[in-house]
Amino acid sequence: MSIFIPDSETKLYGLLGKTLSHSISPSLHNNGFRDLGLNAVYLMLETKEKNLEEYINSLKTLGFSGWNVTIPYKESIIPYLNGFSSLARASGAVNTVLNRRGRLTGYNTDVIGFQRQVEESGFAAKDKRAVV
Repeated sequence: MSIFIPDSETKLYGLLGKTLSHSISPSLHNNGFRDLGLNAVYLMLETKEKNLEEYINSLKTLGFSGWNVTIPYKESIIPYLNGFSSLARASGAVNTVLNRRGRLTGYNTDVIGFQRQVEESGFAAKDKRAVV
């Protein structure tokens, strides 16, 4: 197995959260990048809430292409974004941020993932109520 060595063209991605030692996201993403031959790296981005704004500004300055957001920042990140998708707006939470030339856009892919799992299970959700 070869060692990945980032260069000036490497795309930067990561997982933003408070306590991330349990996460398998870097392993999953980095293995995927390698298997697809992509010059990209996925990093753990741990910070405290009091440093969130400064941390996000640093990610923009460093040129991160995007990052996933986990608890406890899915709601508190919203004021630092330039825009967000209709699903993020409706759910009031963001779990994915894309950085396009310094403009940060938030998305919520949790909703889509949940809907897909329900549909694939064969459960007919129409006209039903649920408690989560």
